[in-house]
Amino acid sequence: FSNFKPPMSALWQKRLRLTFKVFATAMKLFNVTYFLTEGSMLGVYRHHGYIPWDDDMDICMNGTDWLKVKQILHCIPDFDVDTRSYMMYKFFWQQSEPMRNDDLVHVPYIDIFFFTEDAEYIWALSRIKKHRLVFKKADIFPLTSRPFEDQMVSVPRRFEHLCTTMYDPTVCVSRDYDHLSGRPLVPFYEYEYKPCYIFRKYYPFVERQEVVIEGKPATVEVKKLGKKVLSNFTVFH
Repeated sequence: FSNFKPPMSALWQKRLRLTFKVFATAMKLFNVTYFLTEGSMLGVYRHHGYIPWDDDMDICMNGTDWLKVKQILHCIPDFDVDTRSYMMYKFFWQQSEPMRNDDLVHVPYIDIFFFTEDAEYIWALSRIKKHRLVFKKADIFPLTSRPFEDQMVSVPRRFEHLCTTMYDPTVCVSRDYDHLSGRPLVPFYEYEYKPCYIFRKYYPFVERQEVVIEGKPATVEVKKLGKKVLSNFTVFH
């Protein structure tokens, strides 16, 4: 199970949480909208936090904000943003460890993908993501909030639907990319697929129960490590 082990040390996790808090605070201050996508969105659904063996964060933003976001992130002391890739940024703390094959980027970092839109759909502008990040606008907006580690984050309106149709949340897929080296760990045909229940005594997972509270239907989301309850969150429908 080596590719299901956490790649981040406690210090690395702390740095990534700090980097995201700084990013989220800046976006809120300048009224710029973002939402979690890909592995980070699945992490919200399944763990109320990071996928334990992941080592970055995935953010999606409107391409009309690309210049504004670039200017904001470049002006934050002790942090920087790499904008060399088309419509795909990396935001990081400058005092963290540089990538082994690219010392202009430090890890851990936040991946920022920009999207464009028409009347019904949004899709990624980045060439490497445009076939994967395609959503109906009605599934995304208006955004909603969910717990992520020790804070609330923005996620798509129908993120439960997206997580259960884009992925199988009951199946855990091994880590496929090492962000420190900037290289894939294995080819896609060597990914490992394991039932998530075998990891429940090692990592936190979210359990859901449909209830009625004061006549209103709701879902209670309980974050547990094994049998120990860590937190809970109620979603009213």
